[in-house]
Amino acid sequence: MLSGDLRYFELLKRTYPSIKAHSHEIGNRTYTNMFAVNAEIKALFNNTPPEQAQRLIDTVMLYCEVSDNFELLYGKLDNIAHIHINHCVKNEYYPVMREAFTKALCETLEISESSELAYAWSYGFGRLSDELIHIEDLIRKHSTESITEEA
Repeated sequence: MLSGDLRYFELLKRTYPSIKAHSHEIGNRTYTNMFAVNAEIKALFNNTPPEQAQRLIDTVMLYCEVSDNFELLYGKLDNIAHIHINHCVKNEYYPVMREAFTKALCETLEISESSELAYAWSYGFGRLSDELIHIEDLIRKHSTESITEEA
């Protein structure tokens, strides 16, 4: 982990309890923000359960809480990656989600998007997104190779 990464992950861990206290509102606002800017993403969520926003924010919170021990999350992220693939989540949706999350965090906490806290949480969300994209790409590649081998 790079020193800049470490600084942000330390800030995430330090601020985790206070951010978690607002997680429900941040999660709901994230989806509201995301749907306002991307109709294609909104369509993916037509049949999702009402607690989906909480699932997203809980995953972000967990990632940021244990960011220095990724192995604790691998099983959960692998499961999420399979769900994303089955629901045709595209890699290009992640930056939209990250921006919506950061905006929701700042709106909820009434902080500037240029603050170090906002940047650290956006950074953490970005790292989580990168991990999911990597896992999803590996699953897709493995699936394609398996199909090719069977043919």
